Amino acid sequence: CDGSDAALGRLFASDAFSELQLHNPVQLFQVFAQNMRALTFHTPQPVKARQLLVRAASQSHELGWRSPPCHPSCVSRLAVREMAGDHFSMMVEPQVSTLASQIGWFFETSTASARQHLARDSAGADA
Repeated sequence: CDGSDAALGRLFASDAFSELQLHNPVQLFQVFAQNMRALTFHTPQPVKARQLLVRAASQSHELGWRSPPCHPSCVSRLAVREMAGDHFSMMVEPQVSTLASQIGWFFETSTASARQHLARDSAGADA
């Protein structure tokens, strides 16, 4: 697959490779290959909860992730954020701090939304 070859090439050429302390390229490739198989054959099922997709800007087009990878019924509950970098650079500073902020924002807004729904449901039950 052209996308996986390009991504693997960038990994070995990046500083992220040494920062992640990945000493066994064969093992790394096996994990990468298994992840690609999982992505290829996985069909997500509908989920009623809010979902967050954080995409690496430099790779989202390689893996066909231009549209949300979820069931059409969940699109309205899907928050999509795109970050600079690739999959591996997202896991090291400074990008990992940005990723953590995005996840924190998502949980904060999801929790507030859930509280509003519970309050509305409780008010309706009391009436």
